[in-house]
Amino acid sequence: MPKFRIVPANFSTAFSPVKIVVYLMNRRTFLYSTLAASALATTNIDQAFVRLYEFDFKGVHDVTAAHLNDPLTRGVRAAAILFSEFVQLNIWEGEDFFETGKRSRAKPNLAVRNSFFEELQTARRLADEALRVNSKDTNALFTQTMTYGLETDYLAFVERRSIASFEPCRTSQRWADKLLAVDPSFHDAYLTTGVNEFMLGALPGVLRWAIKVETTKGDKRQGLQHLEMVAKGGRYFPGFAKLLLAVFYEREKQPTRAEAMLLDLSRIYPGNQLFQRQLRRLQSKVEKTISR
Repeated sequence: MPKFRIVPANFSTAFSPVKIVVYLMNRRTFLYSTLAASALATTNIDQAFVRLYEFDFKGVHDVTAAHLNDPLTRGVRAAAILFSEFVQLNIWEGEDFFETGKRSRAKPNLAVRNSFFEELQTARRLADEALRVNSKDTNALFTQTMTYGLETDYLAFVERRSIASFEPCRTSQRWADKLLAVDPSFHDAYLTTGVNEFMLGALPGVLRWAIKVETTKGDKRQGLQHLEMVAKGGRYFPGFAKLLLAVFYEREKQPTRAEAMLLDLSRIYPGNQLFQRQLRRLQSKVEKTISR
């Protein structure tokens, strides 16, 4: 195991008491994250999700190329297409997520759209086939949950069709509920329920009543709790959960908690420059807050 310097040589003079506490908490997170990273890529599908959060989209397709008859494989390939389009259109740093830049004025790529929906349809067909054999197949149930969530994101963020995104959003919630009824410990399903709770809770009362998502109350606190469950115990979605928590915590005026999420992401996925940029920005923001 690699050796880590826990305390710098000038520790006593370089930090105030508050900064010392923050520093030690961050070092503990680093040790835990390093251990976690070594256990991430145990199978091809796990490798694919690691590469997804590294924003290595070609790598996702490379490691899944020999497993195209698996529904979740098709799902993560669709996710790679969506995340790549988010990068091309600067959606991650636009007003929908970190709000540190402007969305590109370029139009969505039609060929990319076709490839994305083709992967979604294939994933759902394979999942349907698996569910006809075993209605409690958690891999298939999760694939359905995931693909309708991805469709929601494409319609809402790429095509800016918020109203059209409500239907796949509701469908994703129904699949998540089915999955959790079969296996309540399948933590990744709570990403769907958490996002829906938080986003619905952020809407004005009239809109919240008009939209309605089954089994969702619009409780922002519960939404954050569900995302925290995914961040801590999920297999496939902890990276995405931490990204969303970073965004949501900052909007909820909790920059230190947002910083912790980005610190974890930056250390587990060091190749992702988005995480690195946002961490530097937020660390600067937190330091200014502490020094006041």
